[in-house]
Amino acid sequence: MPISMQLCIMQACEITGGMTDSILPRVDEWLLACSDHQEALRYIAPERTMESYRSMVDFLLCETLPLYRKPCRAYYRDQGAPLRELMLPVGVEILELFLAWMSSMRPRPKDKPTILESQTDQ
Repeated sequence: MPISMQLCIMQACEITGGMTDSILPRVDEWLLACSDHQEALRYIAPERTMESYRSMVDFLLCETLPLYRKPCRAYYRDQGAPLRELMLPVGVEILELFLAWMSSMRPRPKDKPTILESQTDQ
């Protein structure tokens, strides 16, 4: 009986960071809660490769809303701004609600400010 061996090399993708840089904390929490949630991302865009993104949140954002692909790639080439500089705080809230809906998360409680709101208080 012949024995075969296969080597599969994969680059690990960080959960947070990249262009989104943790400004979507509910998305981060959902991905950190369970490895099944991370695995579920593969069903969002099975033909795309997650390894071309710096974080899973970047992948989720760009593959569910393709209009963010170009700014994300520009950011990766050091020719663009992070998401926090591209959007108003209300836009971040709407974006997080959309991604929450996409991944069946609960919306963030009203008493938990976004990272942008926290920074404007300083």
